[in-house]
Amino acid sequence: LSWIPDLSSKFFNKPETDNSTKMSSEKLNVAVAGLGRMGLRHARHFATLTPKANLIAVSSPVQAELDAAVAEFGPLKTYLDYDEMLRKESTLQAVIVASATTVHAEQAIKAIEKGLHVLCEKPLSTNVDISQSVVTAYEKSLIKNPNQKVICGFSRRFDASYRDAYQRVARGDIGTPSVFRSQTCDKLDPSGFFVDYAEFSGGIFVDCSIHDIDLALWFFGEDSVVKSVAAIGITAVQEGLRKHNDRDNAVAVVEFYGGKIAQLFCSRMMAAGQEDTTEIFGTQGKVAVNTQPQLNLVNLYEPTGIRREIPPDYYGRFREAFITEANEFTACCLNNTEPPMKLVGAVNAVKIGCALQESLITGKKIEFDETGKRIENARFPDSLKKVSSTDNGHGEHVEDFIDNVEISLNPAEDVSYGRTGFRGLADSPYVGGAALLASLGGFSFGYDQGVISIINVMEQFHTVFPQAATPFGKGFMTGMLEFGAFLGCLFMPTLADKISRKRALAVVVVIFNVGAIMQTAARSYGVLVAGRTIGGIGVGTLAMGSPIYISEIAPPNLRGTLLVLESISIVLGVVISFFITYGTRHMAGEASFRLPLGLQMVCSTLLGIGIFFYPYSPRWLALVNRPQEALQSLVRLRRLPADDHRVQAEHKGIITEVEVQKIMQEKHHPGKKGLMLEVAGWLDLFSPKLWRRTAVAVGIAFFQQFSGINAFIYYAPTLFQSLGQSAEMALVMSGVFNVLQLVAVCACFFIIDKVGRRPLAIFGGIGGGTAWGIMAILTGIYSKDWAANPSAGWGAVAMAFIFVILYGISYSPLGWALPAEVYPNSHRSKGVAAGTATVWLCNFIVGVATPPMLDKLGFGTYVFFGAWCFVASVWAFFLVPETKGKTLEQMDEVFKDTTAQEEKEIIKQQILVQRGQQPQGGTAMESAKYSGRRHVHNLIYRVPRASVVAVCSTEPHELEWARAFQEYKEFHVEVYSSYDEMLSHPGLQDHRRTCEPDVGSHREGSYVLCKKPLSTKMEEVMPGKLSRSKSRPDTAMIFEVEPNIDSQLADRTSH
Repeated sequence: LSWIPDLSSKFFNKPETDNSTKMSSEKLNVAVAGLGRMGLRHARHFATLTPKANLIAVSSPVQAELDAAVAEFGPLKTYLDYDEMLRKESTLQAVIVASATTVHAEQAIKAIEKGLHVLCEKPLSTNVDISQSVVTAYEKSLIKNPNQKVICGFSRRFDASYRDAYQRVARGDIGTPSVFRSQTCDKLDPSGFFVDYAEFSGGIFVDCSIHDIDLALWFFGEDSVVKSVAAIGITAVQEGLRKHNDRDNAVAVVEFYGGKIAQLFCSRMMAAGQEDTTEIFGTQGKVAVNTQPQLNLVNLYEPTGIRREIPPDYYGRFREAFITEANEFTACCLNNTEPPMKLVGAVNAVKIGCALQESLITGKKIEFDETGKRIENARFPDSLKKVSSTDNGHGEHVEDFIDNVEISLNPAEDVSYGRTGFRGLADSPYVGGAALLASLGGFSFGYDQGVISIINVMEQFHTVFPQAATPFGKGFMTGMLEFGAFLGCLFMPTLADKISRKRALAVVVVIFNVGAIMQTAARSYGVLVAGRTIGGIGVGTLAMGSPIYISEIAPPNLRGTLLVLESISIVLGVVISFFITYGTRHMAGEASFRLPLGLQMVCSTLLGIGIFFYPYSPRWLALVNRPQEALQSLVRLRRLPADDHRVQAEHKGIITEVEVQKIMQEKHHPGKKGLMLEVAGWLDLFSPKLWRRTAVAVGIAFFQQFSGINAFIYYAPTLFQSLGQSAEMALVMSGVFNVLQLVAVCACFFIIDKVGRRPLAIFGGIGGGTAWGIMAILTGIYSKDWAANPSAGWGAVAMAFIFVILYGISYSPLGWALPAEVYPNSHRSKGVAAGTATVWLCNFIVGVATPPMLDKLGFGTYVFFGAWCFVASVWAFFLVPETKGKTLEQMDEVFKDTTAQEEKEIIKQQILVQRGQQPQGGTAMESAKYSGRRHVHNLIYRVPRASVVAVCSTEPHELEWARAFQEYKEFHVEVYSSYDEMLSHPGLQDHRRTCEPDVGSHREGSYVLCKKPLSTKMEEVMPGKLSRSKSRPDTAMIFEVEPNIDSQLADRTSH
């Protein structure tokens, strides 16, 4: 199958080559991304101070920086777009990523995937997971590019003094290193650079102390595991840092397992210059680096004393280290030597830095277990954002902060219980057993589909049921199973919600077995068809109910693997049922078909009985308001105590998801309950917001069936006989066909996440259509005399095999995967149900129509299915997006709506409620000008306890913009042309009554935040009688307007 992904990449991706192996013995071709302060320095180093490097290109979104680079370095390629540079520079071998911190990881990954060497400035990202994604991308790339080098630029590792100190520690000069003390102190920059940079840097520990953290990991050992972190800090000089929740001075203690600690100090207010010093205390001595900072060996003797200069900035201190870094990176790439540091160390440094930044803001000590995982439930934040400012009654300004944890749209998914994939099953045998048992529902589905294939050509069967020998009778009897399944999958979600997942499985097993008994014991065609229909109801509900139960009991790290088990079970059922009937066809009498029909009850009965030995789904227990039982179910499933932090985190995540689903239903359909709410939920799938998602989910299900796969599964012997095979050989080829489908389905799990969904949908349609087309041509030309043209017959058989392989790696998995991926949480269950119902309905149509089509159209049947395959490829080209690796938020961008973002905001609100912090009242904004728009954006997305209810402006063009602005529509923001009218908004009245019912305030009594200045005329300011924060008189522009304030002001203790 190796040619399949290769051919796919030729059609849909630019062919990639292993650039890491195209090493010139002369020079390394290098490009620099970003030409800010650090980027320009890297460009200089590689252009003029690295003999073995050749700077061939630079990229920057700022044209002036590109012009300056050309002026300094002479002719070289310049690009405003980084992607364009990677695409066009075919001789490029290495990229230096020195752009904004926010795009470090993104740009590094793109270069890694191109097979290029990468030197990325620190940090990889301000987010731990994003940093890890760089390592993951590198590990994958090494399979194809084994000589590729990727490092993160921690410059002190290249400094001669630090290397000398490391060598002394490594050879045991000071015994065992136990205490590490280091500082990074920048010279005060009055320009405000660090204040502006704090918005993106991740904070002082992630940006500044990251060097000291890396040194601690270097001296203590790369495998050192952090045990706890704690930090405190102040803002002594640069007050502007407060708005980014950052500090200009901070101290931290990092404890490692194994009895090692690190003390870190960082500052950005040094008066003299850069002061970076480090001490390593061992059991037999101490090593210190740069304890007396100095620029050079010159001392100036003056009447007032002796003076020496120190480096003016970080670069002044470590310039030579940067140059060494450039040369060693180049040599490493050219000579294929080991990089001087492991990339995973950069992730660990970010992990510790983020934890320190959180501790700095919250004042909490953060602890980790022996594996390095957080013991607390909260996740690492990218930053922490201020919610409100108050006075504590003692004249001190107090800031209330809320952890702005990285909100996931699947909170329970953020818990890890260990290894992933099939290896992880060894860690969770209990859950594996439950999933294996539940997957018997899928096996029963596959068995019931496949068992009829050979029975349809048994003479014994046609003797008892002669109606089934006619084309229509055969198709109708076969297809009624799918029609019953269509009916069953419609009511399964409601049944599973009402009586629980496992009880629903037990009930439908009874229905399935009733149908199986009727099929086995039938003496008339009508009873046989009725049995197939009732069995279909059972099999349809089993096929849907089993994955629901599996997905809800599985730990997040095993969910994908266990759902793969369900898919394999379906195809395995088809294969086993085929070979059972292949063996029983030689039995005399009716036992030849009644035995395999009766055997379908074995696995379903095991499922119906065995499911009661396993617990209820934790999510269902939460759904029916039984949270404590949900916790106990998790304890039983995870085989862990109830106070285990992972169990607690997963439990809270499940509760949050259920509450969010209820809130979303109430938000979209207020006041509706029962049947009306159910109908409204189905209609939502075709709303303007979701119709494109539904088109993808239903479309992929439609084309999965109209590709013609079940025409082969149900009538394989008949089809192979129409391709010139004898009756016996047709049965053998049917078995090979089913086995190939099983192999292809298994192989698809190694392909789907590499090639992507969209290329598979397009290529699968083209390949399937071509295979059907060749079958039609060969049949049309040679079917009148197959005996004289056996090679043509075998050619048609080969096309059938190619078709099933292509189907197995494309539309087989996509028909089930895409519907689950494109919908947001609140609509996923119904969206998947709609896709499943489409599968069954189309399956029914194909099952009924195929025998008459073969009888009337002959090879035209192949043309029919081939045409639908080509239509599927065209449909996929225009409508199917690439969902590989995309988050639910990114799906919003693909489908041009904000459904997932809306859910995310509600999840934030639920987390506030869980922490005992109720979301507060409404906010109105005056002016839709640019600054006003920024306030609205911040209030909507960055202040979880605020809700924007209204905006106003008197400018016509601003009003026109505001009324057309999509975000205002999505969040139900009213737009007013009159300030007085806006103040009458009911949301603001509710706010007043809730927050200050006793204050007779001006206008509606709302709180006011006014853009500075209050006025350009003093006399207009004075009558307002404003109360201001005493601790921040120059920056706090928050005030209340109270007409009768004269005597009240002195009595109030809080404003």
